[in-house]
Amino acid sequence: MKYRAKPKFVLNTDFLEAFNPVQKNKKATNNELFFNSGRNGLTFLLKFLKVKSVGLQSFNCIAVLDAIKKADCNPIYFDVKLSDFSISIEELYKNKKDPDVLILTHYQGIPNLDYLEIVEYCKSKKIILIEDIAQSHGSNINGLIVGSQGDYSICSFALDKPFTCFEGGSLRMKQKNDALLEQYSKLSSENNKKAKIDIKKVKFYHFFYTEKNYSKNLENKKELWEFLLHYFTIHSVFRIMKSKLLSAILYRLIKVFKYKSASEEILRLSKFKINLVRLQRGRFDFNKNNAFKIIQDFNITLHKDLLRKDLNIYWNRLSVLDKSGELSKKFRQNKVDCGNYNWPQPLHTINNVNKQFQQTNKFVNSELASNYILNIPCW
Repeated sequence: MKYRAKPKFVLNTDFLEAFNPVQKNKKATNNELFFNSGRNGLTFLLKFLKVKSVGLQSFNCIAVLDAIKKADCNPIYFDVKLSDFSISIEELYKNKKDPDVLILTHYQGIPNLDYLEIVEYCKSKKIILIEDIAQSHGSNINGLIVGSQGDYSICSFALDKPFTCFEGGSLRMKQKNDALLEQYSKLSSENNKKAKIDIKKVKFYHFFYTEKNYSKNLENKKELWEFLLHYFTIHSVFRIMKSKLLSAILYRLIKVFKYKSASEEILRLSKFKINLVRLQRGRFDFNKNNAFKIIQDFNITLHKDLLRKDLNIYWNRLSVLDKSGELSKKFRQNKVDCGNYNWPQPLHTINNVNKQFQQTNKFVNSELASNYILNIPCW
């Protein structure tokens, strides 16, 4: 089966090259700061900004809400458009109170279609604009590359993102901020032993989440192989995972001990993991994307607004609404793993709407997207 997501730019040689000391680890390159997760990078920024309210779309990753809450900010939710699955300028106009910060998400590589209008709105209202480009790289609209116009942008390097180091993220500043850099320099660095294990996990994923080797057991017991890689080689772990009985017994054991991978402490990312990300970025190729062949082969109809001539999408995963379920059925018959695996529940249903800030508690499109979005792998 073709798995739902896979890093597109990792090479076998990267797993040695990442430890090459020639790869320089600067504290800030092009005003970019690296963290042990995208969530921690966002938390760090919001705490530094000392803001009270943060606007974000309800159809969103729970990690974004977690970062907002950890920074002691109030979330203000916005509904999305069904064309780009991102906030509309109209949503901003009708809200009764502007947020101090707006997080603008570019979903699965699609630039927000109101990008320039939202940028100008935020400037006029003195709203700090943070672009979430965790799923987007290289896409542009009207000549503007996503992440280039906000005051800040946030990236994630999780396994399902354009570039990966298993766990990590970064924060980019449009303008250099010495106070922010100073505060960042005081953070401790991620443990190198942890970083080496994370790179080993990427290697396992790269080698075995293939059409030849992938099985549901790998994904259903993902916590198990993550744990085992602390102690065994990738090939030994794969052999264990192939045994349903042995893996089931071991999986129950680690559940008892409540194994957790991600660190909640805000840390600077290890230089080895930064190297791995930079190696992948260096070979980014806008033309290396299978989405358009998939659109043609499966006769997929994109939203008409995505056919604009000034729009260039580098799809992380091809994403369309599939209300009937027929498209999903067709892909599964062709052994392609697809669905909504990331954002199955709108955030306004998890965290109550704050009536002090919200004009409405109706999020029709966000609920529709959560129920019917289909993310199709295009690696």
